[in-house]
This record gives sequence, structure tokens and C-alpha cells, in this order.
Amino acid sequence: MCGFLAKSDARGHSQFSWSDFVKIVKGQDTIILRQSDALMNFIPSRALSQEQLDSFPVTV
Repeated sequence: MCGFLAKSDARGHSQFSWSDFVKIVKGQDTIILRQSDALMNFIPSRALSQEQLDSFPVTV
């Protein structure tokens, strides 16, 4: 796993260091990346391969 998470689409590009996230929760259908109590990003599990899901970092 690389040291950052990058997202690109037609509207722009974002790049986050894994240390930007205070908590990462991996559920059955969604991964929640929390930057604070008020700011979070969601990744649908279906957007990742099984290998990516298995290696995704999780915090408690």
C-alpha cells in the first residue's frame, strides 16, 4: 500500500496522506475515512478489488 490515497475525476484531484485520517472503518459495503468528527470520505467496497479490500488499512 502506498503512503497516500488519491482521487481524480472530471472536477479535480485530491490526495491524502494516510496520516490525515484519524479513523478508518471498513464495513461490508463501505469504507469510511474520517478526517475529524465532522469530515469524512466514503468509498464503496464495490469500487475496489478483493486484493485492495484485504490490504486496506483499518484503525480502531
